[in-house]
Amino acid sequence: MLASNGVSTRPRTGITELPPVKILLVDDEPKNLTALETVLAADDRVLVRAGSGSQALRQVLQDDFAVVLLDVHMPIMDGFETAQLIRGRERSRETPIIFLTAAISEEMSIAKGYSLGAVDYIVKPFDPEILRSKVTVFIELFRKAEQIRLQAAELADTTAFLHSVVEGATAYAIMALDLYGGILSWNEGARRIYSFSEDEVVGEANVRLLFRPDDVAEGLVDALLGAAERDGRAVSTLDGVRKGGEVFSASLSIEQRVTADGTVGYVAIGQDVTHVRDAQEQRARLIQEQTARAEAERARDRLRQIIDVLPEGILIAESDGRLSMCNAAALAILGAEPPEDDAWGERTLQRFSLDGRITPTEELPIARAVLKGETVLGEQLLVQSAAANERIPVLMNSAPLRDPDGRIVGGVAALQDISPIKELESQKDAFLAAASHDLKNPLAIVKAQAQLLMRRARRADNPETAPLVDGLKSIDQATRRLAGMVNELLDVARLQMGRPIELDPRPMDLADLAQEVAADLRLSTDRHEITVQGGVATLTGSWDRERIERVMVNLLTNAIKYTPEGGEVVIRLGREQINGVEWALVEVQDRGIGIPPSDIPRVFDRFFRASNVAGRIEGAGIGLSGVRQIVEQHGGRVSVESVENHGSTFSVRLPADSGVPA
Repeated sequence: MLASNGVSTRPRTGITELPPVKILLVDDEPKNLTALETVLAADDRVLVRAGSGSQALRQVLQDDFAVVLLDVHMPIMDGFETAQLIRGRERSRETPIIFLTAAISEEMSIAKGYSLGAVDYIVKPFDPEILRSKVTVFIELFRKAEQIRLQAAELADTTAFLHSVVEGATAYAIMALDLYGGILSWNEGARRIYSFSEDEVVGEANVRLLFRPDDVAEGLVDALLGAAERDGRAVSTLDGVRKGGEVFSASLSIEQRVTADGTVGYVAIGQDVTHVRDAQEQRARLIQEQTARAEAERARDRLRQIIDVLPEGILIAESDGRLSMCNAAALAILGAEPPEDDAWGERTLQRFSLDGRITPTEELPIARAVLKGETVLGEQLLVQSAAANERIPVLMNSAPLRDPDGRIVGGVAALQDISPIKELESQKDAFLAAASHDLKNPLAIVKAQAQLLMRRARRADNPETAPLVDGLKSIDQATRRLAGMVNELLDVARLQMGRPIELDPRPMDLADLAQEVAADLRLSTDRHEITVQGGVATLTGSWDRERIERVMVNLLTNAIKYTPEGGEVVIRLGREQINGVEWALVEVQDRGIGIPPSDIPRVFDRFFRASNVAGRIEGAGIGLSGVRQIVEQHGGRVSVESVENHGSTFSVRLPADSGVPA
């Protein structure tokens, strides 16, 4: 073994005789193992027990055996499987195996046993003399093979050692080591490389002295010696240490050697490869840099070609705001390429918001991407073209560019000229204004005439006055509903264009509105019961009465439409406190057909209709979409809970203590 100072403490004495051979006995019955030991015990051998296939494999991994006596019938892993695994290991591939079995049945194929490496079968109970004779044969074969192997290894080791000494006595450090790393010989090359004299190391020091203490502590040298012992040869590059502490890069090759008297040790050949390593590293870095530079240039050229053919304008900015890339589509929008020293194009480009306000540099999407790391999507701006005296509306998306460490090194922005879209929006706005005027004017005339006739009819003293007044009242209500439907269609058109609804919030009472809507709808159906519930007498806030009325009417008419005859529809009113915010709550509950669970996430999508009503009940699929838009523009939320065939509850929450959000 080694002392703490690295000096070998093992005496240098050889082994003059071969050690006793080892025989592996494998049986799951202890009494059978005892019987085998009684028959085979002798001074020239070591009998090793294994009570299972797994124990046998562990023994084979640790030692070489002259022969393995293997019971066929064992639990978990039988003899055939164990033999196959033993044969699968290179070191034990040629180890002879004798199978032990109580009987050879038809199911236990003798051919299978021989194919797995068996050299013989012995049937229990066995004849002791026959067993001893067969085992003795394999012991003698093993000893002969071991002697031949040792002689061949010694001859090869000696030849290699002498050849290395002749070829490089001064350029290489050549050392003979014992099995534990103790230095037995030291040539001139070793003295030149490590600066230690022969007297300082031979018989006094260990090879570990020649390497960094940290590497020794981590077991790198032990691993190298272990690899040489296991494989016969090991090669590695480690940090060597000269006398005085100088560290250098050392290449070390260790080969196992066995002398004629059986002493086992190593031959170590070391070389100072500092200059070789430095040259290799420098060359590798140069090649890597050249390859990376060429690849980057190719990638940049490919990127430039791709960007130039994109229909969207692309701007790439460096971390200081300089625009390093501007494709053809962007130049067409901007009219000119900004100079390199013009950060963010401040001196050459003017940017405005859609309302005409000049956009500060820090609010530009690409500046926010670079300076704040934000990803900006769908922002609309007006850009003053340098080539024409006009402002071009653009849709801009931007994102930061980061290096592998996550640091922002620039930003990219995509611009799209949306002039045609804005022109189409203007045309749609003009159409909506005309349609609103053309549709609402006749309705206003009909409503005014109905109200005038209703007043005249009430003054007339005629038995038919009451029915006439009721009919005119119905016309007035229908006209009002039709006007609301026109407004709803116009709102839907605005929403389809991505335009918000223009709200007119005023103080109002939801409780009064709910009573009015319920009363009006009771006149339209005698097949359902409509009730208003709630523990609040008033539910006030600032909302657009016409739009909120449309929300209630839409939810109630849907509840009536999808509820079977005789069912009840309930309007429930109340207040809620959520995170310190007070909400007005309106719930519309029905006992109708409900909504399938898979359809609930899409029930508020435009033109979507639940799968259990499509084709059976009339509808356009735009009402609930409008409900959500109106509620959300008021700063509220709408949700639904539903159980198919049991009914649905739609809940609308509106901020009760404030008006429409800014």
